[in-house]
Amino acid sequence: MANWRKSHSSLVLFIFHTIIFLWVKSSDALNSSSPTLTAVFSRSGRNADASVQDKKSSSIPVLTSDSCDWYGSGLDTSFANGSVVPVYLRCLQGVVHWTHVQDGSGLIVVLSHDKDFKGCIRVSRSTSAQVSISLISGGKVVSPSPSPTASDIESIFHTYDGLEHDLLRCFTSNDRKATVLIESFPPTVTKDAKSHVNYPYRPLQFKMDYHLEPREENGNEVSACRPCNDNELLQTFCSSEFVLRGTILSTSDNYPLFRSDLSVNVVQVIRNSTSPLSSDIPQVTEDAIVILHRPIECHPRHSPPQTTEFLFMGHWILGSPVVKCAPKWTHWKRLRHDSIHSGSSPCHL
Repeated sequence: MANWRKSHSSLVLFIFHTIIFLWVKSSDALNSSSPTLTAVFSRSGRNADASVQDKKSSSIPVLTSDSCDWYGSGLDTSFANGSVVPVYLRCLQGVVHWTHVQDGSGLIVVLSHDKDFKGCIRVSRSTSAQVSISLISGGKVVSPSPSPTASDIESIFHTYDGLEHDLLRCFTSNDRKATVLIESFPPTVTKDAKSHVNYPYRPLQFKMDYHLEPREENGNEVSACRPCNDNELLQTFCSSEFVLRGTILSTSDNYPLFRSDLSVNVVQVIRNSTSPLSSDIPQVTEDAIVILHRPIECHPRHSPPQTTEFLFMGHWILGSPVVKCAPKWTHWKRLRHDSIHSGSSPCHL
C-alpha cells in the first residue's frame, strides 16, 4: 500500500494543486450560457446533458452542481488520453456510476452541502474496474482508521487494501466540501495459463453510493456516543427513517467493519421508511430479530437486562441501519405524553 501511494504521489499532488483551478473554471462555466457538459442525470430523471456549443470556451468538461447522481462512460471524449474529469454533487445521497472505465483515467468528485458533514461511500460489489479512492481536499478520513502520518492526501479505498468490502469508507468535510479522487489503474490479466486463451473482453465499470450526514456545530465523533437529550429525542423521532421498539438481546464489536452491532428483538415497528438507495433492505416486522449498528467507539459498557425495552431511532446509511438515539421506552412514554399535552411536540407523535 505504501509503494502504491508513493508511486502515485506525483499525479495526485498535481491534481491537488490544480483543483482550485478546476473549481474556478467550473464555476465560470456553470454561470455561462454555453457550458460544456457530459452525460448527467439527476434523481428526478431530468437529462442535464447539453451539446457542446462552444468548444473553444473550455477544454474541461463541467458537470452540473445540483445533481444527486452521475452516470458517465469512459468512451466519452472527456476521458481521452487519461483525463481526469470533475464531477460536482450537492445532494445528501446519490450514486456515481462510471462505465467503460479506461486505464489511467479518473474522476474528481466534489461533494458539498450547506453545512459541514460526515460523508460515507460504499463501492458496489458489481465494480469490476480496479481503482483507488483518495481524499485530496476536505477534513479527514475517519473510517478506515486514518493514516498515522500527516498528509494532505489520505487513502479511502483501494481494490487491494484487504479490508472488508462492506466497510463504509467515511470522511469529514472542510468548509462544507470534500474532494475525492477516483483513479483507475491497469486490471490484472485474466488468462488461462493452461490453454493460453484470453477470456472475452468485458467493459470495466465502477459504481459507488455516497451518503452525507450534516454535522452539529459542536459535532465531533465522540459526541455521537452521548445520550440524546429530550429535545433531540423529539427531533430525532420526527426525522428518523426507522423507529423500532424492542429489547437488546446482545451486543458485539465488529472490528472489520468499525462498528458495534446490537441484536434487537423487535416488539413494535413504529416506522420503517427507506430511501431509493435502500431498495435492497428487507422489511422489518414485529417479533423479528434485527442487527442495528452504532459507531464502534459507542459500544455500551454493559448489556441491559433483556426485559428492558428501548426505542431505537435512526437512519439507513448505505444499507446499514444506524441508531442515533435509543431512550428507554418508559422514558419515551413520559416525554411523549408531556410533549403532546403541552402542545410542544414538533410533529405527530
